Amino acid sequence: MGRILHSLPLLITLIYLWLIRNIPRGSLSDPGPGLYPMVIGSLALIISLFVLISYLKQKEARSEGEKLKLPTLAYVLAFIVTGIVFEILGALIGLLIFILVLFKVSGVIGWRKPVFLSLIFVFCLYGIFYYWFKVPFPQGLLDYFIL
Repeated sequence: MGRILHSLPLLITLIYLWLIRNIPRGSLSDPGPGLYPMVIGSLALIISLFVLISYLKQKEARSEGEKLKLPTLAYVLAFIVTGIVFEILGALIGLLIFILVLFKVSGVIGWRKPVFLSLIFVFCLYGIFYYWFKVPFPQGLLDYFIL
């Protein structure tokens, strides 16, 4: 069961890459509409391969019991809740909570490190896509506080 669950991100990523294969990519100096989805898909492919290989290497060291079920359920719930509240809370707050939950579910001990890394990750991601690539993100609650 664990092998199937850890293979799903790889399968979804491969399907995603296959679906965007015909979108023109352009170049870095003149990016087409498919360049950034291809970059994100490639990164997702690397991460999903890493997750699957890590799971397969550690399979002997752990049992297939409750240790797998709770984190897997928490990951799925984090994705679902983030998808639901992304428009309401906005990209910054929604991604911040999502990344923080992923850190805690992954077993990062304490709060300083996960909060600090979540803030850095979200603000870098937001800055790159919102200010550099000019990708509009939902502002959510921030629309009420920022003019």
